[in-house]
Amino acid sequence: MDTKRFTFSTSDRTFRIAAQLMEAGADQALLRELFTDKLEVMLYRARILQNVELAFGRFAVAGYDEPMDGARVAASRAADTLLEIAGVAASFAFYPLDGGVGVSARSAGSVNVHRIMEKMGGGGHFSVAAAQLKGVTMREAHSQLLEILKEEQEEE
Repeated sequence: MDTKRFTFSTSDRTFRIAAQLMEAGADQALLRELFTDKLEVMLYRARILQNVELAFGRFAVAGYDEPMDGARVAASRAADTLLEIAGVAASFAFYPLDGGVGVSARSAGSVNVHRIMEKMGGGGHFSVAAAQLKGVTMREAHSQLLEILKEEQEEE
């Protein structure tokens, strides 16, 4: 599932293992069911995507500030979707948390989002990371991210 339907970090080994799983009886219908969303989560993700802006021509930044139970999942899926925009190297999707803001970050492979999320108090991996910021508004979190992205641009 980490290969994003065989489009990310795949090799011949990835396809061999997938074939072995199929031969062993892996249930594709069950996998598909595990990765479906409720309608309200999908609509929330759409609201996040409607608020996208491109920062420095290569960072997709979006968010939606209405709370919802599935906001974290919707934001992580939105961050994945934002990588489909031509020219986007990394994406960031904000969502409200109780007493703060969460952000899901994704990279297409050239930007270390782990390092960016660390600067915001979070962590993760090179291409998948997140942060939870307590006591800040969405606007403040957004401004903090833009400042970090500006520094990233200057370092390159």
